[in-house]
Amino acid sequence: MVDPYFELAGCDDGSTNDEPPPDNEIIVPSTGVQVYNGNGTSYTGSNTVKGKIYNVTPEVFLDVGTITDGKLTLALPEIVQDAWLDIYEGSSAIIEPSDLRVYYKGFGRVFNGSNETGYLSFTNDADTQEHNAYYIYFNKDATITGTHVSSSNPGNSTEYTITGKKGWNLVYEHDVDSGKSVVTTNSSSMPNNMKWFFTPKRE
Repeated sequence: MVDPYFELAGCDDGSTNDEPPPDNEIIVPSTGVQVYNGNGTSYTGSNTVKGKIYNVTPEVFLDVGTITDGKLTLALPEIVQDAWLDIYEGSSAIIEPSDLRVYYKGFGRVFNGSNETGYLSFTNDADTQEHNAYYIYFNKDATITGTHVSSSNPGNSTEYTITGKKGWNLVYEHDVDSGKSVVTTNSSSMPNNMKWFFTPKRE
């Protein structure tokens, strides 16, 4: 399961094209779409949605969207500054080109004024999060392939098949076995019961 504070949120480019998406394109509803609580009831709050930049001091937060009466609308920044980008953590996967820099941590944080109240995730289940869709920002076209095995727990591994372009890339992650997961830009096995969930911040 992905750490929910690593979740990335979706966006809508405003297109009115009714053609079905290609098999490798993940469509994440994100304009005026209902957000749900973990128990499946409709969320009714009004908030701002931000992404935290970890590698700078003082803290920087990206404005990435709003929730109004429980309805989410996201607006991803077109460009993320190079100084805010970091290496990708799948260190034993094959990253081409090797100098790829990304932003993917701390996304989907929900604020009420200056107070962080929780986080958003686009998933099949707020508790198990067996299937997740999220965004990664690439500073250049790149691919991430192969298997990353955890150095601290060799029983845990992640298989990558990501083909990304410069900018925001939709990625789909799902568990395939205990301790094993797949991260891909191919959404062919993504279930149709995915929703935006709000989870309160842990105290």
